[in-house]
Amino acid sequence: MKKETNLSFVQTNPKFGEIELNVQKAMKLANRAKEGIIVFPELFNTGYAFKNRTELKSLSENVKTGYTSKQLIKFSRLKNHPNTRIINIKGI
Repeated sequence: MKKETNLSFVQTNPKFGEIELNVQKAMKLANRAKEGIIVFPELFNTGYAFKNRTELKSLSENVKTGYTSKQLIKFSRLKNHPNTRIINIKGI
């Protein structure tokens, strides 16, 4: 018997440096997705236009304790997905 999994992609247009706003917009879009795997683009929380490493570092978050991770986990629990994993895939 085949088991199907839904795969949803959330496309965002982040406002540079506005982490809380960007994450909330992404969660609103993700709320429309069917149950399954939800994929967010890299840097959806910060935007892309870093001037230098110092600016990049000032916007970086700890993957375990950062705002973005906490909001993703909170979202998954509200949607009753207790087995949520935050995965960072490099090189794709």
